[in-house]
Amino acid sequence: MDSLRGEVTEIRGDKALVRVPVREVCSHCSRCHRDEGFAVLEAEASGGLAKGDAVYVSQEPVRGMAPLLKALLFGAPAAALVAGIVVGRALKGPLPPDTLAGILGFTFFLAAFFAANGIYSRSTRTRCTASGALPPAER
Repeated sequence: MDSLRGEVTEIRGDKALVRVPVREVCSHCSRCHRDEGFAVLEAEASGGLAKGDAVYVSQEPVRGMAPLLKALLFGAPAAALVAGIVVGRALKGPLPPDTLAGILGFTFFLAAFFAANGIYSRSTRTRCTASGALPPAER
């Protein structure tokens, strides 16, 4: 779990918009809206937060689909490798069947890996929770 220090910019029901500094580790998740070196995260508001409060935002991955997504990430390229080898062996071409099978198997493997990785990256999300206002000494 990763904690970021930020400031509440708006309250929307049980959600809070929190402005935090952009860091390298948070550049890949696409959960935020960029604003001149800062990211604005939508977080679950816990406690009586108000606009301008300094808070910690904790980020943790959403659970549930991880086993299915990992199976996709590892299983799809393996199946594509086998399919490419079978197709390569079945085709008649200018190359020997084993060479063609190896080339097609590797090509299918790479295509499936990048497709599965793209699906995995878009499907994993981060849940943000803004915890109570910081004492004035920590602001």
